[in-house]
Amino acid sequence: MGIILSPMQNNAKKKTIMWYEISSEQVFTISGVAGSGKSTIVSAIIDELGLQQFQVAFCTFTGKAALVLNQKGNRATTIHKLIYDTQVQNIKDKDGIYRKVAINTKKTQLSSLLRLIVIDEAYMVAKHLIKDLMSYGIKILLLGDNGQLKPIGEDNGYFENPDVLLTEIHRQAADNPIIYLSELARLDKLVKWDWVNRKAVLNGHLTYGMLGNKVAIIPKDDIEAGYMLRADQVLCGKNDTRKLLNQEIRDELGFSGTFPQVGEKIICIKNNWDKEIKVEGVTMNLINGMTGQVIDEPYKFDKHSRTHRLGFQPDGATEYSYFPDILADSEDFKLDYPTPVNHKTREMIERDEKINKFDFGYAITTHKAQGSQWNKVFVYYEHIYKQHEKWSYTAITRAADKLILAI
Repeated sequence: MGIILSPMQNNAKKKTIMWYEISSEQVFTISGVAGSGKSTIVSAIIDELGLQQFQVAFCTFTGKAALVLNQKGNRATTIHKLIYDTQVQNIKDKDGIYRKVAINTKKTQLSSLLRLIVIDEAYMVAKHLIKDLMSYGIKILLLGDNGQLKPIGEDNGYFENPDVLLTEIHRQAADNPIIYLSELARLDKLVKWDWVNRKAVLNGHLTYGMLGNKVAIIPKDDIEAGYMLRADQVLCGKNDTRKLLNQEIRDELGFSGTFPQVGEKIICIKNNWDKEIKVEGVTMNLINGMTGQVIDEPYKFDKHSRTHRLGFQPDGATEYSYFPDILADSEDFKLDYPTPVNHKTREMIERDEKINKFDFGYAITTHKAQGSQWNKVFVYYEHIYKQHEKWSYTAITRAADKLILAI
């Protein structure tokens, strides 16, 4: 039995096939809201074009997103793994000190059998990466959601005016309360902002309590750290809030000290493309926004250093897949403000690319959560001026199965 599409989905499929077969344009963009069935449409497009698995490359910006696609049946890799060969070389800097640097060399060619590159969560991908992909002359299909926050840093611009815009919720998703809330957020019908009391209040017919068996809406004033511990990930809007929530959760769990201990949740806050592990055949690099836990007892590199070594296992990794012996800057974990250091010490730390950057990851900002999803998410609602619709929509759609929304 073939895939049954709605009229809007079917129109999107026809436009995409026409682009693939007739248009001279190399890139085509499909933007769709949560629940609009982008994956369903892509499967239907590939089936109708008669493309085989080895003729289509599914790729993502992050290894975790690629792992999710693999688990859904689409063999995927990261963009970096698809088009770059990475070598670590010893390079002499201006002070005559040799340091290890990861050198990415673009592959001269991809498989001659490749006919289509599909990039999921493509709004996260920088323009220069898309330009490098285009150099191979292969058709590129970008999938994304322009309802989400723009990524921090360079915006590739493709989702400002997508070739196809899907706004209709797929029938099977329409009854999902997470999708329902995400639509209210996207349409600015989720909350109203009380400027007098400076707090968000539920908009119109929404009330506190349960929505089905997937969503709980609770008053922010009533939350305790125990509520947050029920979730796989806590999201908030502001860095100061993130620090406070991380401190509350650490206290609840009985952790003390300024540096994380075994079992604590941390987040990588700086890309390091020369660090990689394999998880179920997918390459995962150590990149900004990756969450996971400390699995080896951290120890100080030396008594004068600001650095520690630790083992880091990212979320989604299997038991024996982790980054061993990671060198991390201790100051990043301070929940107030890092101790001032002299300019030369800071310069040495930033120059040495072996130093990795982490922070506590029990609570993270929604900006850092882009491109990721967790089964159970706790959202601490905050009004983000001029971005509150996109912020709340992005936060809610990070939940794959369960959501606690504190307003």
